[in-house]
Amino acid sequence: MSHTEGHNRCSLRLLPATGALLVACLLGGCPQPQEAPIRVSVRNTTAPAPVDHKQIEELARAEGELAWYTSVPEAEARAILDAFMEQYPFVRARVVRGGSFNIAEQVRGEITAGRVQADVLHVLDPAIFVHLHAQGALMHYDSPEARVIAREYKDSGYWTALRAVTLCLVYDPRRVKGDRAPQHWDDLLRSSWRKRVGIKDTQTAGSGYAFYYIIRERYGTIYWERLTAQDLQVYQTSQQMLTALQEGEVDALAGMVDYAAYAAQRDGQPLEIVFPSEGTPVVIGPVAILAGAPHPNCARLFVDYCLGQTGQKLIMQKLEGYSVRPDIPPPAGQEALNALHLLAPSAGWVDYASKLELVQQESAELLGLGTE
Repeated sequence: MSHTEGHNRCSLRLLPATGALLVACLLGGCPQPQEAPIRVSVRNTTAPAPVDHKQIEELARAEGELAWYTSVPEAEARAILDAFMEQYPFVRARVVRGGSFNIAEQVRGEITAGRVQADVLHVLDPAIFVHLHAQGALMHYDSPEARVIAREYKDSGYWTALRAVTLCLVYDPRRVKGDRAPQHWDDLLRSSWRKRVGIKDTQTAGSGYAFYYIIRERYGTIYWERLTAQDLQVYQTSQQMLTALQEGEVDALAGMVDYAAYAAQRDGQPLEIVFPSEGTPVVIGPVAILAGAPHPNCARLFVDYCLGQTGQKLIMQKLEGYSVRPDIPPPAGQEALNALHLLAPSAGWVDYASKLELVQQESAELLGLGTE
């Protein structure tokens, strides 16, 4: 699969669906979603004694290095690390950047080889962290900065949401006007949208998988069967999606990460951002320390920085997403998170993680994507 171009789905491959759902979708549109709370299922574990912050800093001085593996765009990731190093000048920090699932695969490879190089991991997919925790691959650290964050956004002592991201609907108002402007997810099923909609790759992007999973859970596989019949364009990065919209390759983007859409809008790209009234999928991007991290105390300092007020304000400024800290407001011009009707996995993030392989395979077949 090309890393720079979109992909067409030329034919529809139907998966099993109940007759009732098929009739409901064909005659009356997609079934309306049921509201579900955002929650995380966690296991009870025995936590080791906490480490004093002064002791952490002393030990970090001796380590002097940090490796951050992340899906955050490189320029923004470097800006965050630069600010961290300004506060802790004795740490030399580097970033290893890639798509969520590519970074996760690199981490798994290091774990399997017994040569962990990553200290801190942050990608936009909680399933990866659920799996790593279950495998004993995450270090226990109960950051004092995580104590103000609600339970549904963390697995206490192992991972905490660094940010929350909504997956919205975006269109270009230069080419989409009047009644054609999409306001609901099922508007994209109209014949006028054939070959004009772009989405993110479910095989490499955590946000792409989250969007597919949550919409599938709410509306059934039948929605995706009908949408893929529209010959979707599939992209690996948010920038590719926005470029395709700007250049007229597509007229709308489904499941677009909010922060990239807002940033493009502020940079002058003509686009409209829509949060459908029936609900907008939301995904969290956790941060965690790897078990066997070569610089565990520098990692502790970095996690504290990222979850603290100073770090969160900077991260929201650079990444345009939403903080899950109650004392950090959304960036100027963005809808407040609590003002949106959010859609999250109904059975929690652990169940979401358990279905990763099955749902990725299904989406690959429907979207005509190759799997590695």
